[in-house]
Amino acid sequence: MKTTNPGTILTIPRSSGSIDYYSGPSSATINPSFNSFLPTDLSHIKPDDKNASRTLHVRNLDRRITADLLKEKFGKYHDVIDVEIKNPESPSPYAFIQFPDVMSVIDTIHQYYKNENDRNKYRYKLNWGKTKTSSKLWLGKLPENITKEYIRTKIRSGLILDDITDIILDSQKCEAIVMFKHKDPAMKILEQIKSKQM
Repeated sequence: MKTTNPGTILTIPRSSGSIDYYSGPSSATINPSFNSFLPTDLSHIKPDDKNASRTLHVRNLDRRITADLLKEKFGKYHDVIDVEIKNPESPSPYAFIQFPDVMSVIDTIHQYYKNENDRNKYRYKLNWGKTKTSSKLWLGKLPENITKEYIRTKIRSGLILDDITDIILDSQKCEAIVMFKHKDPAMKILEQIKSKQM
């Protein structure tokens, strides 16, 4: 999802209960020593890079790859919101994997190159992907006792009743994904949150 700040993630602060957005640092950290063993230059994989986004571009995929396999592989580093495989029937398929925020992408890239075993080492080529508008919104740092009903009520104002198709709430991680029927209502809610209208 394109925003003015590629690090922006949506949150509902625990203290106020009102929806807001957060663009500060993530809990993910980057170890500078990673670069000592990387097979490629990753100096541009940083939050203030002009191409930074919450989308990971994965190249060098096998034609047998599936979205579920990619979600399983990269989901062990950070939560994966969506996976889209391009040109699946071609000799060179590639994929875009959406994460909650920019720092998740940065940490995933570094962790991938750090942890791959020798047989599959550096099999995939990872880089920034272009952020696209989506019909899903990720909400983080939610109050521990929040419910789906509260989230639905809070963001439904100004929307058609059935614009929201589902809400996936992870109470343990205090996160949720709100799925809309179309991209437009998702973008509308995003703008309302960013402009503090909600």
